[in-house]
Amino acid sequence: MKHQILIIAFFLFIGIATTTFAQQNDSTTIKITLPTTEDWKIADTISLENFHPIFTEVKTTIYFDRTDSIKNEWVIKIPISRADLYYLSVKRKKYNYLLIFPNDEIEVLFNEEGKYTFSKSKLSKEYQTTFNNQNKYSYSDFVKYEWQEYVEKVDSLIKQEISDYELAFQSEKPNPIFDAYFRNKVVSSHNYAFGYYHFFHNRHHKKKEMVAILPEKYFDAEPKVPYTIPSSLEEDYPYTSDYIRGVSSTLAKEGNCETEQGKVYGFENYHCIYQNTNKITTPLLKKVMALHSLEGMIRKAEWSNLSQTEIIDKAFTSLENEFPHDEDISYLKTKAKNSKRFAKGQPATDFTLKDENGKTVSLSDFRGKYVLIDFFSAWCKPCIAERPYSEKLEKEFTNGNIVFLNVCIDSKESIWKKVLDKMPLQGTELYAEDKESKEIREAYNIEGASAYIFLDKEGNFISTTARPSQNAKQIIENALAEEK
Repeated sequence: MKHQILIIAFFLFIGIATTTFAQQNDSTTIKITLPTTEDWKIADTISLENFHPIFTEVKTTIYFDRTDSIKNEWVIKIPISRADLYYLSVKRKKYNYLLIFPNDEIEVLFNEEGKYTFSKSKLSKEYQTTFNNQNKYSYSDFVKYEWQEYVEKVDSLIKQEISDYELAFQSEKPNPIFDAYFRNKVVSSHNYAFGYYHFFHNRHHKKKEMVAILPEKYFDAEPKVPYTIPSSLEEDYPYTSDYIRGVSSTLAKEGNCETEQGKVYGFENYHCIYQNTNKITTPLLKKVMALHSLEGMIRKAEWSNLSQTEIIDKAFTSLENEFPHDEDISYLKTKAKNSKRFAKGQPATDFTLKDENGKTVSLSDFRGKYVLIDFFSAWCKPCIAERPYSEKLEKEFTNGNIVFLNVCIDSKESIWKKVLDKMPLQGTELYAEDKESKEIREAYNIEGASAYIFLDKEGNFISTTARPSQNAKQIIENALAEEK
């Protein structure tokens, strides 16, 4: 039986990190043997997922075939021309990242506890040394500490991870691509840990403030992610989303592109990072980071702002001159074109959903009033952390001219209702089932777990970035002032 390949995108990432699924001879076979107990036989699917490192909506999912139900053996053969990162998922049991190389035969044995043994591969030792430890070096448990102790514990953890790895390879050298990938992964994770604490310390302690305000000494301790790749590895190096995020953070810090504490990046921040990509001397990485920051500008652009659209157009011209006929640039241009549907003055798509009492409510019911829409997922902690700020806005704008509409998407109804019970708001609460959630995502170009939309009295877009905890108040006040 042929394995199934589900391609969720209209093209695959060519020339940066994702495997080219074209006609080619390079391939790798992976065989996984699970325990034969009843508990493990419930694992009825094993898959590999490959995400585009910049365009996260572009995903390829490949499924294993069960070749022996008695031995619980699963096999897949994937076309692959360069090293690339895949997310291995054994349904309801185990999830981990695996850097796969072309022309390899990988055999993996699972024990009852879910530990892996790589019995066959060109990189058996590299996998065995690092794979089972992906959760061992987690810093999420440290957010309960004050920042000084958090920094010390994270630093110690990172040093231990590097030490364990180097100890394993004292007598031999690891694969150079894997080695560069692993070291960049560790420092990128270290860098990310600083932002993680910033947003999760207060949530752990159930404080009302969304983020912890920290002293400059904290940020001085944040490690920089190197943005140079050895020339001998450049053509084959797998640029992953974690590494790209880490380089972006480093460029932002070096170029004074960062925003205030607790604020997410806006158009100006991403534009600043784009300008600082000129520091990068590795050509392919420079292209990757330029695309990454341009994608950020497109996401945050207010398309009625002529200055911002001119900056985006110039960036595309520059990239197209340097990289003609590039499929990633073409994809991003299409994405920018689609985003212009949400320019100020363009009509918002109507939708009809049910509220917590089962009453049918349509967006068009609120014509004649401004509408602030908070699309959120009930399982998303940062989304739920916005609700106290929405409550504050509701109390500030009580004249009846503004409707606060909270729309739950991609969530179980039971979890949504728990959120409403725990954090009730005065605004209108609506729930979108699976099909409705998909339609809303497509209509409003929602890629993450949330989106914040502000509409005028005619149901036209004013802003697609009106976040309650940040700029929503100013956007509302500006609209009310223009009306006078």
